[in-house]
Amino acid sequence: MKAGRGEDGVVTLWVLAVCAMALFVGGITLDLWRGIATQRAVSAAVDGAAVAGASGLDEAAFRGSGGDVVQLDLALARELAAETLAAQPAGEKLVDVAIEVTPARITVRAGRRMEFTLLKVFLPREEPLLVHASSSVDPRRLP
Repeated sequence: MKAGRGEDGVVTLWVLAVCAMALFVGGITLDLWRGIATQRAVSAAVDGAAVAGASGLDEAAFRGSGGDVVQLDLALARELAAETLAAQPAGEKLVDVAIEVTPARITVRAGRRMEFTLLKVFLPREEPLLVHASSSVDPRRLP
């Protein structure tokens, strides 16, 4: 059977549409996995900084209480967390960095911008994705 004159090029259009959809789905998939990898990197950076900051204990309070009081030295904990965050591989690309320290807890928050790759073809004016992570650590006395 021969196709009618009105159906010439239909297969070409279908192939082009399927290729465009495959490229769009591939772009979404690639950018999704890049977003997950970026989130893991930011999370690892803030986790490391929070743990480092939690090692900044107030030695005077600890020794003065006979080892019963475990609290953070606010300045030391903040300094340790900031140094560790800056030393991370993702450290120079972090934005919105916040380090909150109380005697009982240190919380580190940070974010990172992630540019789209293939989706930028379809969404040229889209803003970069901002990925955030937060980590809190409470210092404790070991039993």
